[in-house]
Amino acid sequence: MKTNRIDLDTGQDALWLIVSARRQWARIVFMSFWLVGWLFGEVFALYVISSGMFSEAGSNADPESAATGAGIGVTLFMLAWLCGWTLGGGFAIFSILKMLVGREKVEINTSYFSASKSVLFAYKKRGLPLDTIKRMRIDKEDLARRQDAKGEYRLQVDADGKTHTLVSALDAAESHEIADAIRGLELPFEFAFDIT
Repeated sequence: MKTNRIDLDTGQDALWLIVSARRQWARIVFMSFWLVGWLFGEVFALYVISSGMFSEAGSNADPESAATGAGIGVTLFMLAWLCGWTLGGGFAIFSILKMLVGREKVEINTSYFSASKSVLFAYKKRGLPLDTIKRMRIDKEDLARRQDAKGEYRLQVDADGKTHTLVSALDAAESHEIADAIRGLELPFEFAFDIT
């Protein structure tokens, strides 16, 4: 069964769930415009550093002069600023890609469970034998912590003494759809659907 964001397939004692990222168009547009300014800043900083614009201020003076020291200080500041600026731009690009092509995948079969999150080439996967899972549940997210969340439900498992969030930012309809599919499986652990 496939809806807007969810691709859900069930087989005999197996479930495959793929949830595409929620597209937040206002953020995507804002961050895209911000990246245009970011690019100008990146190019300008690279130009300043590569041209030696500030270190030339004292090049005709004594090497020990204050102007040469100030030029080196400005260049070092620009290098530090460029590193932070580049990281910020990389984070913005990754955030846009996550909203456009990010996916969360869950697979449950009779003996094994796996969950993964992917954005293009970035891929994070976790797998657990079913006998290590104590409980699976869909419950409300703490929206005070996640003010950006459009959905308010999440799918989690308790295993190995930890709680693992598999899928987050689900709305009520998506939660019901996933819960109905999970209830159809014979699982060796408790499944709770708590969206009151």
